[in-house]
Amino acid sequence: MTEKDINSIRQTINDLLAIHTAQIDGKFNVITTELSAIKEQTTKTNGTVRKHDAEIRTLQMAENVHVLNCPHNEPMSNYAAIYKFWKPLAITGIVIACISVAGAITTASNFRDLFQKDTAIEQEVQKVKEVSKENKAEIQNSKKAINELGTESAFQNSLNNK
Repeated sequence: MTEKDINSIRQTINDLLAIHTAQIDGKFNVITTELSAIKEQTTKTNGTVRKHDAEIRTLQMAENVHVLNCPHNEPMSNYAAIYKFWKPLAITGIVIACISVAGAITTASNFRDLFQKDTAIEQEVQKVKEVSKENKAEIQNSKKAINELGTESAFQNSLNNK
């Protein structure tokens, strides 16, 4: 290789690296631009959400003031306002408690039924075991009787043969 070939190869490698570096820089520029747009949109959205939250709070306070100051409503005492606020919550709590108690009773009843069924099954298993023992004893007695009969008949045959 000559000096000219080496320089040509070196120049080609440098050009390829420069192109690749430019592509990477371009991708980073695109990503940076997209992130900036996302950040800007997020800032706008957060500002809008803050405005909406403030407006909702203002409307809620205005509603409370309106309820108290409206000339068409009868003036309510503090106790009446408190009762009006807590009554639906208390009713909801009572309903939830009743449902919970009913569920607990149902569950306890189901467990009791399962226990009774389990006890009945255990009793049946014990009966089967007892019957099995009795049958086993009868079978053994029958085998003994057969063996005794077999030995007696063999003894009688031997006597008859003499």
